Amino acid sequence: MRLRGIARVSASGPDFLTPSEAAARLNVSTRRVAVLRLNGHLVPAVDSRGVEGVTSESVNAELRWRETAPLLRRATRPLVDIVSWIS
Repeated sequence: MRLRGIARVSASGPDFLTPSEAAARLNVSTRRVAVLRLNGHLVPAVDSRGVEGVTSESVNAELRWRETAPLLRRATRPLVDIVSWIS
């Protein structure tokens, strides 16, 4: 399946996180997790029951990015995301 041109992967067990679990790990709201997923920063996934979420690997990558991204990149990321939605 595709979501805004991004393929969803099948995941289960520790490789899969529900939006609320991802939100808790990232310390953000579930709405922010949805926005991160739509912008391609988190990889959409579906488990064996058909529940939609994200991969734990993409959440870990997002955590690493938040720890290591330069200030300028963190400040411009929302603008880049907006431009990608417009184009």
